[in-house]
Amino acid sequence: IYLGAKCNFCISTNMGFDDLPYIFNKPIGLMGVPLGELRAHSKRFYLITQKHYDIKNKKNLSISEIFRRGVGFALDKKIFVEKKIKLIDYSPDEIKRFCLEACDFFENKKVHDSESYELQKKFRSIFASNIKKTDYKKEVHKPRKTLHGEIKSNFYNEFLKQNPDWLN
Repeated sequence: IYLGAKCNFCISTNMGFDDLPYIFNKPIGLMGVPLGELRAHSKRFYLITQKHYDIKNKKNLSISEIFRRGVGFALDKKIFVEKKIKLIDYSPDEIKRFCLEACDFFENKKVHDSESYELQKKFRSIFASNIKKTDYKKEVHKPRKTLHGEIKSNFYNEFLKQNPDWLN
């Protein structure tokens, strides 16, 4: 509890501990799957998800394809196996760069340039659109009454710049 209350920010996998810093109003860098469950309702979250690789077509899926293929809320690995989608683990270098970018963002050391601002805007729009199209209550075992509301979080900027097709 002490760490969650006193930290400057938290990096988490969206699996429990991050509720403590959240209670204490701390910013959180979330590295997680499923994409649809990432907490995008607050500016306090900085997000990244694993790449979703389509084994059959030999390509990474875009946000829209992730939801269309029915894995936007998938928690069970066998769903990915059935749909022939492989989750690509983060490299140690990706984790380090994500943490550094999140730190700079949370400490206001790095302001988004116009390209980054437009990428973030596009992410929020596409993410919100896909959340609205999804029959969330049928896809999730124990759905909450509401999911996100307005999308306010930022996504890992370097990822967006390096993977422009992900925003299709």
